[in-house]
Amino acid sequence: MDSVVRQPAGFNWSENGSESIGIAPVKTSYRSDIDGLRGIAVLAVVGFHGFPTQVRGGFVGVDIFFVISGFLISSILIDSLERDEFSFIDFYARRVRRIFPALAVVLIACMGFGWLVLFPDEYQQLGKHIGAGAGFVGNLVSLHEAGYFDTNASLKPLLHLWSLGVEEQFYIVWPILLLLFWRWRQGPLIIAIAILIISFLINLVLTTTDQAAAFYLPITRFWELMLGCIVAIAPSRRISAIARAAVFERFKQLYLRHRNAGSEIAASLGLVLIGTAMALINGNRAFPGAWALLPTIGTVLLIAAGKTTFIGQRLLGNPALVHVGLISYPLYLWHWPILSFARILHYEEPSRLVRITCVVAAFILAELTYRLIEKPIRFGASKASKSVATCVVLGVIGSLGLVIFAYAGVPGRYPADVQKWVRDFRGETVVANSVSHCFIDPGKSAEVFTHECDGADKTDTPKIVLWGDSHAAHLVPGLRAIMATTGSFALAQYTASGCPPILDFVTARIPNCTFINNVVIEKIAQLKPDTVIMAGRWDLYDGSGGVGRVDFDAIRSTVDKLKSLGVKHIVAIGQFPIWKVPPPKILARSFRLAPLGWYSVSATMPERSKAFLHPSTFARSEEIGQAFRAAGVIFVDPLSTFCNGEGCLLTVPDGRGEPIVWDDAGHMTKEGSEYFIAANADIVLNTRKEHRLDPLSLDTQGAIPVGRTPP
Repeated sequence: MDSVVRQPAGFNWSENGSESIGIAPVKTSYRSDIDGLRGIAVLAVVGFHGFPTQVRGGFVGVDIFFVISGFLISSILIDSLERDEFSFIDFYARRVRRIFPALAVVLIACMGFGWLVLFPDEYQQLGKHIGAGAGFVGNLVSLHEAGYFDTNASLKPLLHLWSLGVEEQFYIVWPILLLLFWRWRQGPLIIAIAILIISFLINLVLTTTDQAAAFYLPITRFWELMLGCIVAIAPSRRISAIARAAVFERFKQLYLRHRNAGSEIAASLGLVLIGTAMALINGNRAFPGAWALLPTIGTVLLIAAGKTTFIGQRLLGNPALVHVGLISYPLYLWHWPILSFARILHYEEPSRLVRITCVVAAFILAELTYRLIEKPIRFGASKASKSVATCVVLGVIGSLGLVIFAYAGVPGRYPADVQKWVRDFRGETVVANSVSHCFIDPGKSAEVFTHECDGADKTDTPKIVLWGDSHAAHLVPGLRAIMATTGSFALAQYTASGCPPILDFVTARIPNCTFINNVVIEKIAQLKPDTVIMAGRWDLYDGSGGVGRVDFDAIRSTVDKLKSLGVKHIVAIGQFPIWKVPPPKILARSFRLAPLGWYSVSATMPERSKAFLHPSTFARSEEIGQAFRAAGVIFVDPLSTFCNGEGCLLTVPDGRGEPIVWDDAGHMTKEGSEYFIAANADIVLNTRKEHRLDPLSLDTQGAIPVGRTPP
């Protein structure tokens, strides 16, 4: 974005009477302080993505960028409108030359590197994101993907393009509105304030009801850009009538006496607000919401204070920081794909040294992109042909991305076994677990379960109720297989992502859990089932991260309620093994470079592994098991089925090599679910005593159960 704007000389009033309400237009000049502010913003974002535990609030750098973009774009538009030289073609041609070239280079690099190292499912998703990035709808695609079974954000090399989508959507809407309202003297200011208020209110509402939508939708972000727009509109002669109003005259005279001090105070307060935002805001906050006011208002104050303040000259005007601001756009584009690919290739969080190396590489590539790509295309002769050429190139790149998506990530690059391990397990899971009807997302709605979730209408068939979160839903394929074979029971399913089967469970992240679980209790009271199966990913509900805690008292209270409803057979399913890396990727890791012909094939693929297991899940399983047993219910420990001294099962032990678990959250595949239920059917159906894990069988690190084999 250009940093040459009409320079506000601090909170300056024109001496001849009143050209503005607070910032007087001065001659067009370069704002080095804005490039310095850009430098702070991009360093914060890079710091957060590279070192999230140290720079916890660095993601607010994107909000700083939004305000800066609103200010600079509006300054350019108003300047051309006041000179009666505005042209849509010229405006968008400048945006094309500014934004498209560096983006095209990064997309091509990701496409090529992804071809070499990404498995088909990963490459298919990358292809979709390349198409979305080239079309500037990355934010809408990310919103569509958001959900419990979504891929870990750190494993999406182009996720960061969501913010570019928001800005480009703003660039489409705002010039048109500004031109339409330009004929009225206060029109630009009125429409800017109206959009700001509406957008901010929608942001507040959605942050509490649908945080993903609040984060990605343009309407919930436009208010941040409008803050910058209003700072740019303020010096315009279009609102000079407001400045002449008597109510402002007294304020103007007061301010003229303390102009320099006011600018210094504004700049200092702006810097404090941005620093406070980075210190207080983290991933556990409901964001953007009202929290986003801290970095955005801070940015407004710094921009409005001007470049002549001490902070504007000494900090924001520092040549090193200004240069970082100049390369901030290519740096933003490069840093996240590099870090993301490093995480994909390492199968876990890379070491600090690796992440530092990635950041250094991003700076080098950003510098080269700025000097060799961005500057030559933005400036110089043949600007029209450059604009057309970059549009064509980006269109071709986006089309290639969609082809990759349509061809499922070009699986022919890998052997058949690898294709089997890394196929679209998420899609299979959505179908197998009845996600659309009986496994709901309470974070997005408070919808209740439909009648089909109640199971068969036969009154002479025993009924089993399955209750819990996604770790209950993934039992559905196994239970259905038994039900189809024996016909001895009917299955009712009431599952909701992120909501354990515990009454009065409260979590700030999913406020509808209490309502959902109360609905389930009402269903159980009506159905009077013979059996209730309770299952959850218990390691999540330990009270950390604002998720909520499941403890002994909560379990006892819930079990007592079920017993009071006449449920005689209550089965609790314990903690499933949780992996740091999806087991299919562990199986296929030797084939990462198969497209280059560089891979090793083991004589036999491992059936079990100790690598990448989360040891904490074993301790949590024992804790939960003790609580359920004390409450007087049957407890089934999945670790007894899946794990022994050699590790935990990666594949179903039937010779076909199908993975048991498909992601890093312990969710079973259809084959894994069928294996687990078959191995424990007599327990679940109350035909023999429970099979439990002996805590004394843990190894010295408490990580792997030893001396036990699956039944």
